[in-house]
Amino acid sequence: MFDIPMDYVLDVELFLQGAYSKMQASTKKRIYQMSSLPYNASMGSFTISSPILQALDRTKTLRSHLISSLGITSIPETNELIDSPDKSWFIEHRFKNS
Repeated sequence: MFDIPMDYVLDVELFLQGAYSKMQASTKKRIYQMSSLPYNASMGSFTISSPILQALDRTKTLRSHLISSLGITSIPETNELIDSPDKSWFIEHRFKNS
């Protein structure tokens, strides 16, 4: 059981709904800093960012990559770029089913 600070309750709901881009900028910044995924990290002359973290802001780079990879012509600007979390992603789900 986790106690979620009141400042983040809405963002947790948005996350669970897959509405990542609607979360507060401060929450996204915290995710960028606290995750072990690269975000605007320098790697030689390149800057790399995890697609998962890019999805929080629906970046043009990720959108272009998805359009190209999926062989489609466009993705509406209002669409989130990754699915909402599935229950199987959470560790609690694994314990309940063992």
